[in-house]
Order: sequence, then C-alpha cells, then structure tokens
Amino acid sequence: MQQALIDVSGKPYPELMDETVLKPLGMTQSTYEQPLPPERLKSAAAGHGRAGAPIPGKRNTYPEMAAAGLWTTPSELARFALGVERALDGKQGSLLSKRRRRR
Repeated sequence: MQQALIDVSGKPYPELMDETVLKPLGMTQSTYEQPLPPERLKSAAAGHGRAGAPIPGKRNTYPEMAAAGLWTTPSELARFALGVERALDGKQGSLLSKRRRRR
C-alpha cells in the first residue's frame, strides 16, 4: 500500500502522510521521516533492552514506513484514533469523505 501511494501521488511517503493525515488532524509533533531528522532526535525516546540498557543505535530505521515508521506522541496517537473514529462514524471533520468510507 505504501508503494502504491507513492507511485500514484508521486510524493515521498512522509510528505504525503503529512499533507493528508498528520496536518489535517493537528499532529504537529508526528512524522514518518526515516531516519528521524536531527532536530527531532532530541525529543525522541530511545529503545532499551531487557536489562535496561539502550539498544545499539538507540532507534531503528524502518523502510516500511506505513507499517512501522510513525514517530508520534501519546497525545497525538490518541488524536489519530479519534480521527479514525470520526471517519467511521461519518462525523464532521473526518479525513475521509462519505463516499470513501467503508465499514
């Protein structure tokens, strides 16, 4: 799906998602950029192993941005979930038109 969206839109996936999902939902602290840009690194969490030590490299970089590449905050993840709920319920401010929604 990620590659199909890139091919059809002609845009990089992070840019497409920013324009069509993140900005419309007000998710200003979220991104799909991989690797994470230096200006965002200072606020990004690092992964830790079972013993509590940071994993080598601190963060993974995923080429599968659609499946595993969203960098976000708990608050903005909740905002996304509410946006999906609005779309499913057909409420005002939905990301999807009535024609494009399917249950």
